[in-house]
Amino acid sequence: MAHLFEERNVYLISYGRRFVTPVFFRLVNLICGLALGFFALKLLWSMLTLPNG
Repeated sequence: MAHLFEERNVYLISYGRRFVTPVFFRLVNLICGLALGFFALKLLWSMLTLPNG
């Protein structure tokens, strides 16, 4: 039974390797960077527009 899972894992890894390319990592980094930048600007805006109280 364990041998069956090993075969599936090898197939899954070999199938996934065609998608894990340098371009894929650049796209993931770009998306993460844009999300972090968005949240940073949102936090900055909320700090600048705090009511004076």
